[in-house]
Amino acid sequence: MAAGVMADRRFPDYVRRHALLLVLELERRGQAVPPLEIVKSLAVVRAYPVIAGLEAMYRHGDASLRESVAAAMGALRFKRSFGLVSQALRDPSAPVRKAAAASVERLVFPHAFEPLRRIFEARDLPDPEAARKAALTAIGKIGSVEALDFLCDRLREGEQPFVKVASTAISELPNSELLPYLRRQIEFVPAEHRAVLEDTAQRLEHRLR
Repeated sequence: MAAGVMADRRFPDYVRRHALLLVLELERRGQAVPPLEIVKSLAVVRAYPVIAGLEAMYRHGDASLRESVAAAMGALRFKRSFGLVSQALRDPSAPVRKAAAASVERLVFPHAFEPLRRIFEARDLPDPEAARKAALTAIGKIGSVEALDFLCDRLREGEQPFVKVASTAISELPNSELLPYLRRQIEFVPAEHRAVLEDTAQRLEHRLR
């Protein structure tokens, strides 16, 4: 898959350069290249086609390799990445699950909201708190109206530790376009959480001046 990326001019030069370096290394050393090194190189390429290779390595790898693949997925911000990450969140190995949760927190892009929401709402996760906190942290960085609504829902539900994660995310919102929606939410969250919305609204207002 790296050779295909290298030859495809639709990819940016820096992506093709990393793919070329991996191809040259494989040609030079062949089977001597450790699988863990290949995983790290594929993650640096950051192109959609490498996901298929990482999926195959995860399926056939031992716990150490699966952990490396799970960690690498956080660099590949595509919806397809969530398929493998979701598997890794349910892996029999605790270090693999931990690496997957760390990757969830890094998978922040506009179309990530739905798969992140599904992770947060999953009820079959071996380590639910770590996975759900990671998903909520990522949702808090998306900066969309639906993400803000989701954060405020956590304040309304009042379940710890997710209230704290949601409050922190709201306090760090960078998107001034959310200001009218933020103001609208103030009266609908419990009184003890209104201050964080009010402070964030005030900060965003100052940014617009």
